[in-house]
Amino acid sequence: MTALSHRLRDRIATAGLLAALLASLALALWASLQLMAERRDNRTIAALASGMQVETTSQRAEVLFARSRHLLRRGRPDEAEALSPALAMAGDAGLAAAHAYNLGNGRLRQAFTMVEDNRIDAAIPVVRVAQEDYRRALRQNPADFDAKWNLDLASRLVRAFPRAAPDEEEDGARPRNIWTDLPGLPRGLP
Repeated sequence: MTALSHRLRDRIATAGLLAALLASLALALWASLQLMAERRDNRTIAALASGMQVETTSQRAEVLFARSRHLLRRGRPDEAEALSPALAMAGDAGLAAAHAYNLGNGRLRQAFTMVEDNRIDAAIPVVRVAQEDYRRALRQNPADFDAKWNLDLASRLVRAFPRAAPDEEEDGARPRNIWTDLPGLPRGLP
C-alpha cells in the first residue's frame, strides 16, 4: 500500500510540474507577443515623431496621441479630431487631455493664420472651436495652467475682433444718443 501511495504521489507531483511548465510557457509566449507589439508601437511612435507618414492599426493611447500630434504638425486638425473618440476609449485621461490641448493649439494657430490673411470672419468659428478644445482639456485636467492661459487668450482674441457694422438707419430716424445711456453726461472740462 505504501508503494501505491508513493506512485500516486509521484504522478500527482509530475502532473503538477507539467501543468506549471505549460502555464509558464504560455505566459512566456504571451509576454513575448506583448513585447513585440510594444516594440512595433514604439517604432511607429518614433517614425511619426520624425515626420514620416506611417499607417497603423494599433489602438494604444500612446500611438493615437503620436498620430494626432503628427497630423497637427501637418496642419490637419480635423483629421486629428477624428482620433478623439478612440483616444477617449483608450482609457488614458492624461493623454486625452493633452490631445484636446494640442487640438486647441492647432486650431488657434490656424485662426492666427486666417487673421494674418485678413479673413477675420472665417477665423471666429475656428477660435470658438479652439475654446471648446481648451475647455475639454480643462474638464479632464483642471490643473492645466497652459490650457487656462490659452483659453483666456482665445477668449480675448474673439473679443478683440471688430464687430460687424450696425445696420443702416432708416431715413429720417434720429441716431440713438449714446450719451444718455452713460451714468453721467459729459459737461466739458473736468
